[in-house]
Amino acid sequence: MKNNVHKGHRTRLRETMLKNDMNNMQPHQVLEYLLSFVVAQKDTNPTAHNLINKFGSIDGVFEAPIEELEQVEGVGKVTATFLHSFLSFYDYYSNHKAKKITSITNTITAVIFANSILKNKSKEELYAILLDAQGFVLDYRKMSDGTKSSVNVSIRDITKYALSHNATQVIVCHNHPDADSTPSAEDELFTENLRNALTPNGISMNEHVIVGNSDSYSFNSGYKIDENMVKEYLKDMGGAK
Repeated sequence: MKNNVHKGHRTRLRETMLKNDMNNMQPHQVLEYLLSFVVAQKDTNPTAHNLINKFGSIDGVFEAPIEELEQVEGVGKVTATFLHSFLSFYDYYSNHKAKKITSITNTITAVIFANSILKNKSKEELYAILLDAQGFVLDYRKMSDGTKSSVNVSIRDITKYALSHNATQVIVCHNHPDADSTPSAEDELFTENLRNALTPNGISMNEHVIVGNSDSYSFNSGYKIDENMVKEYLKDMGGAK
């Protein structure tokens, strides 16, 4: 009888997820839902609460090392590996989605591409995106990563990368995890220095996008782009369902 109660609870969790797309679920409920796929015939609610209590938040759970996850009551090797792999699943999805964008022709498409790579990252990362003269994407690559608040980048490496692919335009994008997309003084200086390094090589500094927690900043336009602006653009282009 006890297992039947748990089974019914799992069914209700899945129905809630399908109906609300997790928007009305608490962090422990989301974890409980995920754990239900790797822990058979067992109440995963206590384990979900243990994980949140241990790491403070659901993102803290996903970012935790496998060894620390295994120390939580109710978490074994398989479950720890699954939880630790969750961000890798998301990265794979995001990068695959980004590869479907073949050209970047304006600020909005640059923001969409940047978000597909960087949204929900837990630490700062910087990517360089290489374009030809018509705006078609030649290649993109992570150039550096760092902490939650800073990233070290080699302007020389970005220039060398662009030259190796005969790019005529470069877009760089980086993120501000858990923060506003407003550029810092260091971001301003980096953008200016990179532009000065690329120009003598016949390469245009097309754009620098900062992905924040609720919007994105475009250096080229000098203003922020939020989710509603992206949706309106897609709607106008016939891309919204």
